[in-house]
Amino acid sequence: MQSGQSRGIELKSYLQSLVEIEGIKIIRVDLVFNNRDMIHYLELRGEAIKNQNTKLVRRIEEKIENLKRDAYEAEIVGAYVIFENKRDLEESIYTYANDLDVHKLFHENGISI
Repeated sequence: MQSGQSRGIELKSYLQSLVEIEGIKIIRVDLVFNNRDMIHYLELRGEAIKNQNTKLVRRIEEKIENLKRDAYEAEIVGAYVIFENKRDLEESIYTYANDLDVHKLFHENGISI
């Protein structure tokens, strides 16, 4: 992120700038990351611990630490967007569904609702 802000804050700003609908406020954006690899290694580590294979546990823990170090680069696969009120949510959904320019803009930027 070039601004030094979190990816959630940047995504919130980006979403608001993509579609400037008068009066709609996004309060919060919580990102959902692809944690498939982390879950896989945690499961493997559990099995290795259960089998008392300490050498394998150490190797797996190295991989887990590498994933933690690179967590900031994890693929974003979704986001929970929290609006100030129900009207803002409904207006956003309506606009996305009925405004072809908005729909196209989101689609071109890899965003689907």
